Amino acid sequence: MTTVEATATGARLLTAGDLLRLSSQGVRGELIMGVLHETAPAGLRQGRIAVRLIARLGEFVEPRGLGTVVGTDSGVLLDREPDTVREPDVAFFSADTLPSTPTSPATRMSSPASWRRSAPPATRCARSTTRRGCG
Repeated sequence: MTTVEATATGARLLTAGDLLRLSSQGVRGELIMGVLHETAPAGLRQGRIAVRLIARLGEFVEPRGLGTVVGTDSGVLLDREPDTVREPDVAFFSADTLPSTPTSPATRMSSPASWRRSAPPATRCARSTTRRGCG
């Protein structure tokens, strides 16, 4: 269902909070302009590529204090009203975009506030024939 279809049919657009609640019920997906797009787990090839990218980027970025590198299933809140939350295979956030005080693990897992609220300078998805996303 596209955003136009959702609004034309009167379907309610979802929020980042709705996505978080759905994920706690086992629903996996990304939110694109308020519309849920369910995703499947990455395949072996895609996962292998993502891990290699994460490891190599992390080895360069973190010792230099440049920022942080995160992997798949790390929600990135790109837009609000309607909300867009993507889960890139690899994302880099520069140090100047990160909060100065880290949140507790419980807060990070239980709130859309744990998702980055801006587009990271670099996001990449490994090519996949079976998984939509990062489009």
